[in-house]
Amino acid sequence: MSFFFPNHKVSKQEFDEVKSSLSSKGFSREKIDEVIQIFHGDMAEAGDYEGVDAKEVTQELLWLRSNIGKHRLTEKDITVLEEVLKKRL
Repeated sequence: MSFFFPNHKVSKQEFDEVKSSLSSKGFSREKIDEVIQIFHGDMAEAGDYEGVDAKEVTQELLWLRSNIGKHRLTEKDITVLEEVLKKRL
């Protein structure tokens, strides 16, 4: 189930705002780098494919929650990330 708006994507500029928001919420540089790596492929796409859409966000959040211990983010961090991204979708 997704609570995001269909067809909207988080752009590179909006993703920079996401990173700033995460920093203000106490994310370390290492955790922000982890988030960047997770969404790097989506942000690197060209043209109409550039950015992260709701489906991609949902999939990445599910992966993060299913793979605690394979990355630096805690469940609380993932919830904060979800809230920050939700504001931009």
